[in-house]
Amino acid sequence: MKSLIEKYKENKLEFLFLIALVGCLLCQLFITLYFNVFEAKEHMGIDVSWEYLKANIAFKERAFYPSDVINTTTQPMFERHILILPFYLIFKNVFVAYGLSSFFITVACLVVLYKIGTSLKLTFGQKLIILNLFICPFMANGFNIDNDLGYFVCVNGFGAMQNVSTLTILMVILSVVFDGNSKHKKIIEIATLALIVFIGVSKGTSLLVWIGVPMAIYIVTQVFIKNDIKFLISKTSIFMYASVVGVLLGRIIGGILGYQYLDSSVTWANASEIMKNLGNVLVGVPLLLGGIPGEGVERSPMSFIGLVYCFGLIMSIVLVVAILYFTVQTIKAIIKEKSADDRVLFLLVVFFANIAVYAFLVPYHVGATFEIRYLIPAIHSGFVLIGLFIKEIDDSLIIKKFGCVMLLISVIAMDLYSDYFLAITDNSQWQTDQLLAAIDDTDAGLVYFWDEEKYLVRPERVIRVIDSSRVYKSISYGNVLENFGDYKYYDDSKQYVGATVLVTVAGQEPLEKAIMEQYELLENIGDYSVYYCSENPIDLESMTIKNKEL
Repeated sequence: MKSLIEKYKENKLEFLFLIALVGCLLCQLFITLYFNVFEAKEHMGIDVSWEYLKANIAFKERAFYPSDVINTTTQPMFERHILILPFYLIFKNVFVAYGLSSFFITVACLVVLYKIGTSLKLTFGQKLIILNLFICPFMANGFNIDNDLGYFVCVNGFGAMQNVSTLTILMVILSVVFDGNSKHKKIIEIATLALIVFIGVSKGTSLLVWIGVPMAIYIVTQVFIKNDIKFLISKTSIFMYASVVGVLLGRIIGGILGYQYLDSSVTWANASEIMKNLGNVLVGVPLLLGGIPGEGVERSPMSFIGLVYCFGLIMSIVLVVAILYFTVQTIKAIIKEKSADDRVLFLLVVFFANIAVYAFLVPYHVGATFEIRYLIPAIHSGFVLIGLFIKEIDDSLIIKKFGCVMLLISVIAMDLYSDYFLAITDNSQWQTDQLLAAIDDTDAGLVYFWDEEKYLVRPERVIRVIDSSRVYKSISYGNVLENFGDYKYYDDSKQYVGATVLVTVAGQEPLEKAIMEQYELLENIGDYSVYYCSENPIDLESMTIKNKEL
């Protein structure tokens, strides 16, 4: 307490600035925890529902990852289960279990980022700025209830599909930049390699894009800078070789366990795609940080919800300036001194390698569009460089104080806007509670959501997570079984004997007349019609094709 009082007396404004940074960090951290635990069901979209469903299946089957009953997507991606399942056993609620596990992984990421800042000799305030940037949701374009795949959902919120991958990449950065006891460094490297193998099992060789490519570029660059081939057998290089081997080892273990991967779906960008990809990468950074409106979003810059882009743009500009500054400084050092700051160089390589990879490769596993989440590892490297950039500026310059205050204001504003957008958005328009209530009034164990477009997959994906007592199947476009990211239960529906429920879009009869006549209309709920049959007249294998076969 005495040191705090003394610090307050020494510089009241700086002390208040630090208090504001700490307060902002803690508030957003616990607001994120609140949404993850108590609001997850209302914010569940298509991809996020798959993450929750896997945890439900793992608990039901009493298996860490029961691949025999799961239709995988691009990779198994079960890495969070190691934390989710213990919480599931305690609370018997997938949303609470998932929210708590994501919270602890986020805290672990914050701790690693703090350690990175310490190794780089950053001040407490500079480290807090990095942590606040990391926890910020960057949701300037609002929350896409259909299938949000922005920064928040990928890193810290709801499905948090990339949070363990993020932790792994941050651990790799810490292993490279760590400046401390050699014994501690070995412990960090061993922990990092173990995590890499574990993630390799879950993600396959796709992890090489995020860490393998930057490591290879870094080693080659250092050999040229130092003009010494011996760097190929340096301790840093050996750690990087071991990391790549760890990814491959994880992939081999996954193959032995029967896991399926779609590693081959990544292709080189052709001549017509390269320019498009370069454009995507250029706008991807400010889009990810909430600096520009997303596609189809039109807002006046003078409106309440349009003003948010000013704050995202400030953070985007600071990041770009930091990257350019260290790029120029590194090139100058290489030319003049034939050397460079190894730690800064690695951060730059992580940033530019991830940018370059997605400029020249097409990693579109599911859709045909570039997704800004691919740039998240580059952004995190950029956050650390922002902290270093602030450190480089002379304390006596007004621009440093002004810039730090503007960064704090921008982060606070982006936090508030993001939380506001989360608070006003939910999936209530899908009427899942009403649909589930109607289904609960029947004795059906198998429920079909069948339509002629792709409208019913949204409520079906939510209900299948909420209700584990039945099996749900979604059929779109009249004959496409949506098995992509789903369980395999009753893919062959002839295995099921008993009552069934059929949910269609009101006014549609997507099945042939002979089958529809066997179903009795129970009720119309908004845009839905709910039918019941005491038997199962539907044969999915003969009546549908699977999504993964398209």
